[in-house]
Amino acid sequence: MITVYKCKIVVLFILIAALLAGCSGNNEETSTTPSTSNEKNVVTQKDENSDLSSKAPQDIPVLDSAKDLKVTKVGEGAVRGDLYYEIQYHMETSVEKTVEQYRKILDDLGLDYADQLEEEDYSAVGSTGTWEFHLMINPSPEIEGDTIVKILYLKL
Repeated sequence: MITVYKCKIVVLFILIAALLAGCSGNNEETSTTPSTSNEKNVVTQKDENSDLSSKAPQDIPVLDSAKDLKVTKVGEGAVRGDLYYEIQYHMETSVEKTVEQYRKILDDLGLDYADQLEEEDYSAVGSTGTWEFHLMINPSPEIEGDTIVKILYLKL
């Protein structure tokens, strides 16, 4: 069962890389209102203080000290395995401390999940009962000692 999760994680990393490769790389946008693209049905919010879209799943909480929160609707979430939302943010804490916080949250929520920590890359895959989630915690490529958190929701 773990190998199925590993395969899903690899496929998701490839999808995310493809999604990011299609981005223009211009990060000067500071709008706090959602921008939409009918072409790909993407809704994004960018801002430290932006609220999660009322439609975005909030089963896995965003940590209180989150910075640069981005909520992106990447699919309809209508069919099993369909990617629905990606939530990404920056933490000014180490991977280890962030992983410790999320392990406690996942355990406190009583969620069924499998996780692994390889070097400084953490991933957890599980179910909230409504959604399949993929949680990834990695070192920030830009700021040493900081962390990037991504939460992906897929249709169960």
